Parts: sequence; structure tokens; C-alpha cells
Amino acid sequence: MLSGKYDNVYLETSGNTYFFIDRAVKTLGPSKVIFGSDFPHEHPLVLVRSIELLNLSPKEKKRKLKTICKFCQTKIHVTCLKMA
Repeated sequence: MLSGKYDNVYLETSGNTYFFIDRAVKTLGPSKVIFGSDFPHEHPLVLVRSIELLNLSPKEKKRKLKTICKFCQTKIHVTCLKMA
């Protein structure tokens, strides 16, 4: 994977399934994966649920959820804050 070789190359989650997101995080670490929901084409809660299922530290989960909520202009914001 190019993102594993180069510091300035990242993977992005939009349109991917949990399986691929999990594999990317396990292989490269959460700092190399940019979490995007593909909103409005996909519901942001799908990505929120994926983050909940990943084996991330509580601090890293909270950081990722806050980043998603910051850019989302829908009711998802309230849901994210309750989870984080």
C-alpha cells in the first residue's frame, strides 16, 4: 500500500465497508486513515457505527467521532456527542 510507504499518503473511508476500514486501521494505524461518511450519499451513522466497532482506544474513538460531527450539519451531531 502506498499509504504505508509514504508519510503524506492517507486512506479515506467514504464508500467503504467496515471490513476494509478495519483492515486499513489494523495495517496502517488510525492516524493514516481519514474518516469520511460520503454524506449525503450514505448516512453518517454508518461510519459512526464502524468507528464504534473498530479496536481503537477510547481517546482515538472520541477524536474520530468529534471530527465527523464537526463537519456534519444534520441530527447526527447530537447522536455523535452522546456516543463520544
